[in-house]
Amino acid sequence: MPNLSRIRTLLSGRGADLKVKATSTGLDIVPVPPTASTVGSRLRVTHAAGAAANTNIPISGITTSDVLVSVLEIQPPTATSGGTIKADQTANATINSNGNIRISQDTSGNQVLVIWWDVE
Repeated sequence: MPNLSRIRTLLSGRGADLKVKATSTGLDIVPVPPTASTVGSRLRVTHAAGAAANTNIPISGITTSDVLVSVLEIQPPTATSGGTIKADQTANATINSNGNIRISQDTSGNQVLVIWWDVE
């Protein structure tokens, strides 16, 4: 399983047409066709510390007009199986205010990898 640094390297500069999905065997990175709301947008990737369920997780630069692509919960590199994907939290995540996301599941003690369309 790739670690967080490797995932970021793989996605860096790879364009605004990728979706990452966690599977039982690793990651699927697949093309995503642009939609009317994402044309002219940039794909952004960052990571942050996880938090208790329904708690703000600060994400610099994200706004309520942006569109989440993927939110993956990843164990930190210091964990026994560090860097592994624990859960795909995309369906549980929302952009609740400018600069914050919320996940309805507890991700504390882990990191979240957040990929979103930065809608201009």
